[in-house]
Amino acid sequence: MNQPININEKFSKFSEHWRPRIVAQLNGQDFKLAKIKGEYPFHAHEHEDEMFFCWKGAFILDFEGGESVPVGEGECIVVPNAECPQSIRGMDCNEAPEPLAVQVNAEGKIITSILVKEGECIVVPKGQRHRPRAEEECHIFLIEPQGVKNNGDAQVDAVYDAPLGEWV
Repeated sequence: MNQPININEKFSKFSEHWRPRIVAQLNGQDFKLAKIKGEYPFHAHEHEDEMFFCWKGAFILDFEGGESVPVGEGECIVVPNAECPQSIRGMDCNEAPEPLAVQVNAEGKIITSILVKEGECIVVPKGQRHRPRAEEECHIFLIEPQGVKNNGDAQVDAVYDAPLGEWV
């Protein structure tokens, strides 16, 4: 029998950061909840797009190289297959707002940072190197294909290496 899922109640059942937990599945997709705080290592998912929805708080999503688009309140961005981003309002790519920050790291790579606030979401296209980070604890909702490891192609410390298939 179908029952509503209380997302706030599910978030209250765990406290670890960087440990996504499945809350539902639909058509081969995992709907995961995670609490984040601090900085996650840069990584990419070679074959999967990944959606981040900010449920509570705010976080910054850093992208290595290329361009990025900030997501405003009540907006959602989808970037399929690393093509030109189009918002659900139909924004033309030439009208995209400026990112929060653009900098060059020690290896000479361009890092573009985007602030994602409560009630906003962003989709990271497959193959795009990215890292979420949050100064204060932030609650996020992830949608990605079943079986996707949170660290993608990166070798990470145990604190960031979440087990697959953990439900809340």
